[in-house]
Amino acid sequence: ARFDGIPPGTWLVEAEAGNITGLARRLVARAPMLVTLPVFRQDDDLAVSAPDRLVESAPLPLFQPFVQLASANVAPESDGLIRRLAAAEDWHDRRLPTLAAVLSGTPDRCPERFVIDFGIVPDGIPRLSYFDVLVGNFDPGLVEGRRIVIAATAVELGDVTPVPTYQALPGGYVQALAAQSLMQGRQLVVTPTWAVILGIVAVAAGGMSLFRAMTWRWGLCALAALAGLLIVAAGITYAAVPHLLDVVPWILTAALAYAAALALRIDEQALRLVAQTVDLRRRHAFMSRVAEHAFDGLVTADGTGRILSFSGSAQRIFGYTARQAVGMRLDQICLPSCAGPAALLSGPAETTGATAPVHGSGRVSFETIGRRADGGAIPIDVAVTEMIEDGRATFILAIRDISERKAAEANEARARERLADAVESSPCGFALFDRDDRLVLCNARYRDFFDAVADRLKPGTSVLEIVSAYAAAVNLGPRWVEQCLRQWSEDDGAHESELPDGRHVAIDRHTTADGGHVVIVTDTTVARQRERDLLSAKIAAEHASAAKSEFLAMVSHELRTPLNAVIGFSDMMTMEVFGELGDRRYGEYVRAIKASGEHLLGLINAILDFTKIDAGYMEIKEDTVDLKDVVDQCVYIASPLIDEHRLSLDVDLASDLPNIRGDRALISRAVMNALSNAVKFTLEQGRIRIRGACDAAGNVVISVSDTGIGIAAEDIDTALEPFRQIDSALSRKYEGTGLGLPLAKAAAELHGGALTLASEVGIGTTVTILLPKARVLPPGTVVGAGTDEIGPMPVHAAPSS
Repeated sequence: ARFDGIPPGTWLVEAEAGNITGLARRLVARAPMLVTLPVFRQDDDLAVSAPDRLVESAPLPLFQPFVQLASANVAPESDGLIRRLAAAEDWHDRRLPTLAAVLSGTPDRCPERFVIDFGIVPDGIPRLSYFDVLVGNFDPGLVEGRRIVIAATAVELGDVTPVPTYQALPGGYVQALAAQSLMQGRQLVVTPTWAVILGIVAVAAGGMSLFRAMTWRWGLCALAALAGLLIVAAGITYAAVPHLLDVVPWILTAALAYAAALALRIDEQALRLVAQTVDLRRRHAFMSRVAEHAFDGLVTADGTGRILSFSGSAQRIFGYTARQAVGMRLDQICLPSCAGPAALLSGPAETTGATAPVHGSGRVSFETIGRRADGGAIPIDVAVTEMIEDGRATFILAIRDISERKAAEANEARARERLADAVESSPCGFALFDRDDRLVLCNARYRDFFDAVADRLKPGTSVLEIVSAYAAAVNLGPRWVEQCLRQWSEDDGAHESELPDGRHVAIDRHTTADGGHVVIVTDTTVARQRERDLLSAKIAAEHASAAKSEFLAMVSHELRTPLNAVIGFSDMMTMEVFGELGDRRYGEYVRAIKASGEHLLGLINAILDFTKIDAGYMEIKEDTVDLKDVVDQCVYIASPLIDEHRLSLDVDLASDLPNIRGDRALISRAVMNALSNAVKFTLEQGRIRIRGACDAAGNVVISVSDTGIGIAAEDIDTALEPFRQIDSALSRKYEGTGLGLPLAKAAAELHGGALTLASEVGIGTTVTILLPKARVLPPGTVVGAGTDEIGPMPVHAAPSS
């Protein structure tokens, strides 16, 4: 009304003259501040064809060049209340700021969507009536320099908007509160949905654990405290920062958690009571089954001896059913009529055919005879206990069938009798002492050995008393007593002793499991005499064997002198030293004499060697032995017979076959005897193989294999015994004394080695001579200086089979 000097009320005249539009245009164009006019969309309530059609409302086009347009639309939440506003809204082909954003003065810095702070009191906003302004009846100072919201339609025509806190406000107030929220920086931030959900989960989990651990009273207090804390926290947060902390879901979650925890506790308590009830019933049923299946029969009776209950085991013992037994008197099944349960507990009773009762604290047990339903009698053990039930005495009887135990005791008694009979009839003395060295029992034979103290050999007598009494009875003295006690204190074992009457006894003592001792005395007088006889016979046999060896050595030595003469003279005659013999047959006779003499000399030498070995007089002469040379010499000697039998010979000696330390003559004789046997027992066109090498352990092994007639497995040991032939004396096919292989075996053993024989009938034989690693000489080592050659040794000596 002050514009252009127009006094108040003057423009009403122009309005009445129809120039309202022109006047309003002039007023808007000359306004000293920016004028903002609203645009909005609303339902067309008057439309008939499309009731939900939106109608767009905007200022007249003639005003739009002089004003700023702003959106006045608001969008309710799902509950119908207005809580949020947007900073701008889409309007045709552009985006217009909202009235609240324009009123805040900073529409470009407003958040896209914000929550209105309804904590701002609407009454603090000055309010003027449209009619007062129309007539100029107001204080201009109230509006000077301020932003003015003209909302006459909304306020005075009842156009209100539903909001929280104030229930409903005119649209202009809603826009003003939104603008105040932006200007004061109170545009609220609502707790994000994810934070609300996370808080719900945390409150639910923590509340359930917390409330389940508390009683319902403490849980209710905790719930109230938690709700109060959340409300206070929301208020503090709202006052400190523009943040709307949504605690209602958390409080509701805590309440639900309390209710759920309370329900669970009630359910658990109910389940616990049900479980306890079921457990009690199960225990009762279990105890009933135990009583029914117990080994002992359980019977209850009153003070008069009348049966009240009868368990299944009692039914099996006596043969009565529970229905038959209940109501019967105890003396009908086991107890004499004069011994009721009360009488048994009060003192001893006369019980026919029963053991005396054993009384204890409110309990008595005894053995008696029970009577079965079929009339049979069985031994039983009865234990009676008194129990006070409802002020009345009830007696519990545990009854056990001891028929098997009685039978076992009878069998044990018979076994003890048999054992006693066996001990008593033993040819050896038997005595049993306890762990305190006191006599428990002894047999008659034991008392016979120590008849001087037979009257003292009674149970309970100590070893010291027995030994002392025996020494005094036979005048042995205290030293003998000390020696006996020392032997007794030592470990178990056997020793021999001579009794004063000349008998020899062996005393053998053993400790029992309980620490006692068993003593067994055996008469060894006859055995000692037999040992002396055998020793005398052995000495006589050894003397005879020595005499035999000496005789053989003497005879062999005496035969060698004339044999040497026979061989020497026959050799001279063969060479015709003093002229021709004449008839040629003399020459054949002389050669036969020489061959026979050499053969006999070889046998005598073998016998002499064997007698030396058998007598233990053979000594080896240590020397360096070249095994290759020994084998070559043996092959050279045996070559005539090998050629004569048309045999093939294969010698396979290792290139690194070492020299050994030993007796060359003995080793040569062993190899020669093995080779001679191979030649003798191999048929024409056969094959002989000599091998020599070191085994994995470093021992030297020389073997002679042939494809001859072989030896049966059961005859191999016989072939290695001296003077033994596989052929019988009357049907012998091969000559010899049977000393070849035994002498070879003895030669190998004298060197610390061994000779083994492996053979199979029709396949052949292998003789293996092993010389130990200890006799192997390092390369270049020489022992002694002997170069003995093989002495007179016919190739047909000492067959092995």
